[in-house]
Amino acid sequence: MSSICIIIPCYNEAHRLPVDVFLSYVHQISTVHFCFVDDGSTDLTGFLLETMLRQYTDRIDTQRLAKNEGKARAVQSGMLLNMSKPFDYLGFFDADLATPLTAIHDLTEALDTNPSLDMVMGSRIKHLGTDIQRDPYRHYAGRIIATVISNILKLPVYDS
Repeated sequence: MSSICIIIPCYNEAHRLPVDVFLSYVHQISTVHFCFVDDGSTDLTGFLLETMLRQYTDRIDTQRLAKNEGKARAVQSGMLLNMSKPFDYLGFFDADLATPLTAIHDLTEALDTNPSLDMVMGSRIKHLGTDIQRDPYRHYAGRIIATVISNILKLPVYDS
């Protein structure tokens, strides 16, 4: 089985972080390791992450950035920290688990069964009958940024 490290960028997530879901997953799935990167949170996020770390020191890592530098920097920091470790795959998920942890299996299975792939990614797209709550300003700003990134990288992806 593949060993996997999932980076979780966190900024003021104390009231949204589903701690029980992460701990349950770590307890059940022995091949997945989590690296929570606290992006300079000013709430109790750091305390929650340390509590999780104490329960699974062999499967959960934490890293704290001195100040808020943004999600991309938090993900980059976690990736750099774990690149030299013996993981088969590195990835990242949002702290609120908008994508459920069960998707880890689907994503790694796609990589395992298609050796020509270098990466896989998922994206939340609002379909009829789904209930994805989005702030309109963030949604439109995100769409513009994602479109620019997609064009720069010449990758036809909806959400980079």
